[in-house]
Amino acid sequence: MTLSSTGRRTTALLAISFAAVLLAGCRDEAPAAAPPSSTAPTSATSAAPSPTKAAIDTTDPGNLVRASQISAGRAANGHAVTWSRSSGGEITRLDVRGRTDGANQEATVNSSLAGICTTRTAGRGRFVKGDYTFWSKNHADRAREVAGKWAPETDEGARKPEVVTLRFVINSLETLYASTPMSSSTMSVTPVTYASQQALRVAARDPAANLSITVTATPDHLPLQVISPSVRVTYSEWNTVPAYAAPPVADQLPQGEAADLLSHLPK
Repeated sequence: MTLSSTGRRTTALLAISFAAVLLAGCRDEAPAAAPPSSTAPTSATSAAPSPTKAAIDTTDPGNLVRASQISAGRAANGHAVTWSRSSGGEITRLDVRGRTDGANQEATVNSSLAGICTTRTAGRGRFVKGDYTFWSKNHADRAREVAGKWAPETDEGARKPEVVTLRFVINSLETLYASTPMSSSTMSVTPVTYASQQALRVAARDPAANLSITVTATPDHLPLQVISPSVRVTYSEWNTVPAYAAPPVADQLPQGEAADLLSHLPK
């Protein structure tokens, strides 16, 4: 087995967990959202600002949500965090931070039942890290030894693009928006203050719908928060995320050990 094939399996594993959070439509209400947190990367890069947008009718819920989705898709980078609780009681938190296309990013799936798994893509390398719970379910005999260590994957030949990306989160919400009538008769637009900034909130007029989309009040109307019965998403750091570097060598497992470890992940 090559490390590149292992990398594809690891990415697929995260994508399955990610899609489950965003698209499953959990029956229980999602836990209350908290401000996203992250570990600062070690190197910086400049990010292109979002293109200036022409003014739109911000009293039209549909126009506002469409403008927000377009701006999000055009952003160079950002940070998205999702929360969800399944009908079986599993709480899942998903954190994706970095370039919108996933070329430089860190993605973490934190499950109350399956543990925590993080992948970092930096330069030509991808690195995988799991906590004790995660590895005990995938490589029990070495779980305590490898917990918290990065397992490096080399870039052998052409590598498939990342699946779990900021763009994946943005696009996954299209299904929700497409199935929701976005007219003034069903949705309201209200000026609010969110995370110490002026914002606009599109919300269902029927409180039982438990649906709202909060966007910046700036002309690009970048998304800040999405609340629905199945999932909650918060966005931050649009076009300001510094670049990730490879983890320190001292925090990485030797290449041979990493290959053996990653080979135990589900296909």
